[in-house]
Amino acid sequence: MEKENEIEERLKYFIEHIGDGVWCFELPSPLDLNLPLEEKVKQSFQAICIECNDAYALMYGLSREEMIGRKLDDIKPFDDPINQTYLRTFFENDCKIDNVISHEFDPQGNEKWILNGMFGEIVDGKIIRAWGRQSDITERKLAEEKLLRLNEELEDRVKEQTASLRKSEERHRSTLDNMLEGCQIIDFEFRYIYVNDVAAKQGHRTKEELLGHTMMGMYPGIEMSQMFDKLRQCMVERLPHNMENEFIYSDGSKAWFDLRMEPVPEGTFILSIDITESKLAEQALRKKDEHHRLVIENIFRFVPEGLLIFSRTLGLMRQNKAFEEIVKKYALPLGYAEQELTEKIIEQVRRKIESEDSKEIHIWEKDRSRTGLPEGDQRDKLVLEFNAARIFLAEEARIVVSLSDVTERKLAEEASKRAEEALLLEKENFHRYLDGSPLGVCIVTADGDTLYANRAILEMYSYDSPEELRKTPVWKRYTPESYVEFQKRKKQRQRGDFCPFEYEISIVKKNGEVRHLHVFRKEVLWNGEKQFQTLYRDITEVKKREDILKEFETTLREQNLALERKSSSLIEMTDRLAHYKAEFETSYAKLKADKDAFVRSEKLAFTGRIATSIAHEIRNPLTNVFLSVRQLKKGNKVKQEGLKHIEIVERNVERINFLITELLNCARPEKLNLQPYDVHQIINDALDFEKTKIRLQRIKVTKNFTPLEVPAKGGAVASGDLLLTGQASKSSILKIDKEHMGRALLNLITNAIDAMPRGGNLTIITESSKDFFLIKINDTGKGIPEKDIIKIFDPFFSTKPQGIGLGLTTCYGIIVSHGGTIDVESKWRKGTTFSVYLPR
Repeated sequence: MEKENEIEERLKYFIEHIGDGVWCFELPSPLDLNLPLEEKVKQSFQAICIECNDAYALMYGLSREEMIGRKLDDIKPFDDPINQTYLRTFFENDCKIDNVISHEFDPQGNEKWILNGMFGEIVDGKIIRAWGRQSDITERKLAEEKLLRLNEELEDRVKEQTASLRKSEERHRSTLDNMLEGCQIIDFEFRYIYVNDVAAKQGHRTKEELLGHTMMGMYPGIEMSQMFDKLRQCMVERLPHNMENEFIYSDGSKAWFDLRMEPVPEGTFILSIDITESKLAEQALRKKDEHHRLVIENIFRFVPEGLLIFSRTLGLMRQNKAFEEIVKKYALPLGYAEQELTEKIIEQVRRKIESEDSKEIHIWEKDRSRTGLPEGDQRDKLVLEFNAARIFLAEEARIVVSLSDVTERKLAEEASKRAEEALLLEKENFHRYLDGSPLGVCIVTADGDTLYANRAILEMYSYDSPEELRKTPVWKRYTPESYVEFQKRKKQRQRGDFCPFEYEISIVKKNGEVRHLHVFRKEVLWNGEKQFQTLYRDITEVKKREDILKEFETTLREQNLALERKSSSLIEMTDRLAHYKAEFETSYAKLKADKDAFVRSEKLAFTGRIATSIAHEIRNPLTNVFLSVRQLKKGNKVKQEGLKHIEIVERNVERINFLITELLNCARPEKLNLQPYDVHQIINDALDFEKTKIRLQRIKVTKNFTPLEVPAKGGAVASGDLLLTGQASKSSILKIDKEHMGRALLNLITNAIDAMPRGGNLTIITESSKDFFLIKINDTGKGIPEKDIIKIFDPFFSTKPQGIGLGLTTCYGIIVSHGGTIDVESKWRKGTTFSVYLPR
């Protein structure tokens, strides 16, 4: 970077101190190159000088500041045919010329002849400005005219006075010897017959080396050059020629010369002006300008931030595509036209540049009354991060402003803050519900360390505080047999082996009494880490009843053996006792079944009590809100705009009530109406209900029902589908509630379809056995993350943006209420399979 700055400073120094004038003229508006030639020439005289060096201004007797701002017509008059020809040549040569002469006048009216070279800056087929260099050749022009006059005088007097001609010729040669330009005369055989000192120096030779020798001998290969062709043409046609010549010396170095060839009696007179310095400066200037242009264009094209460039007076000069995209994105949501929002942002940017009081720009919604939000609310506004820097472009001070859209980041920060507050409130409510649970609840680590204990578990142990529970070793709290089982389960978990989540333990209370507990263990997140939630239900009394029954059964068995040893007279009594035994066994089996049902119901009841408590606490105030809204609608004092907001409140109250009802249905399923019905027909009805979505999402459906069923006669089998018609298989007819089971299976099929928005395979398999009927629903969608598998049946957990998280909870409740189970297997980005087991 330092080297580039050094080169740039040297180049700038070179342009400022070079003898040639360097300038830049800019058109009032871009000029279309497809316009007629004469129209382009005419409009070009309105171009204004926006940059020049001191040498250029001094050519007209002005300072640099006086020159900038002048029109081209003030310097090169439009009505001068030479100047019109000069601009025609420029446009005819693709907007670039070299060594073209123009006729001009300085502010004092002095006539000037200028040798020009320039190139145009073209964007999208339109010329914007032109850069050039020029040399004042007025003296050379006068010298050329003087030479022509002298030649004419010499030709007129050659016959009259040979002596006078010789004297004039000597005076002519003396003039040539003293000129600053190179002068040489080449005869018709291309020999040097006259060379002044400047021309010899330009050729890297001495006059003595050149005189009398041919150009081909002094500079081998010159006869193949364009300059030699022009010289030969001048010799033959006897017409003057102008050209710019690039000359390569024997050592490989280069120089550039402006050549003027004039026919003279001896052959051809060549006037050469060394323009090497100005040529190098022109090349460097062109390279630097192109470099700056490319850098600026790349910055404007590729940076993601909005960019604005202002002049020193804060006039907007340019804006990039990224800024326009920001305006387009937010104009409509904030209620602005795009031009209106652009002007509003630029107005705030100007204030920020002048005051430098903040690094952010806030654009509020145009009509804040539309949302009813306070002015400081983070929603319904645009937030731009503001940065400004001063730079120099084309030696002019500019202010570059970058604007980064940080609206979403600000909204995310606010949402994160609200989420943290909600999480703290949810945690507090969770603790309150657990503390009031009739079941014992503990949160423990994998090693058995207690992190949380509610009042119910403390009462089971007769402990006074959770701290007393933590300090009491596990071996002291358990009976020896239960402690052995505890160690066994602990080792299974450490090895990663399967460990039952439901089991029974025997504990020792603080007073030494032994109690029997039924335990349900589940992995949960606690303070961001995986721990275990353990539910305890005291089944001591149940165990006592079981022991009594076992003792009674043993007694009956012993009595039965005694009766068998008695005489045949007691056979009738034995039969009665056998009958009593059968009744007892039936009662025992029913009691055991009741016990299992009780355990299962306690689990669901725990969720139900929480849901009922929430529903009671919410529905009471919700009813008051609903009645108040209805009362407001009946009144006549509410305006139309107010009615709109009342209807919004009413819809949302109904929505909340619906969610509460769904939650209660999950925890407290309605009574089932069990009737024999074909499960395959329920699946087909669900697929028919979703057939439009299946077709639009290009999902291939494969059904593998067992036993395999065949379409009716004349029917067709759709691609990827098995059309089930005719008689239903006996194996697929189960005693189920058609409406509830249809709702559960439709929910599972809909979830599978939603998981494949871009197409995939939906496979439904049924299998039948003696004891159960299996339904497998498999999709090839995005799958469920492993961390979410354990939560998918929890109320209000959903991976869908619009989901409420009650669908799978409801499915679970319906299937369990039918005496069935539901399992899920899923691999991320490969698909998910739900397996439903229904008893026969």
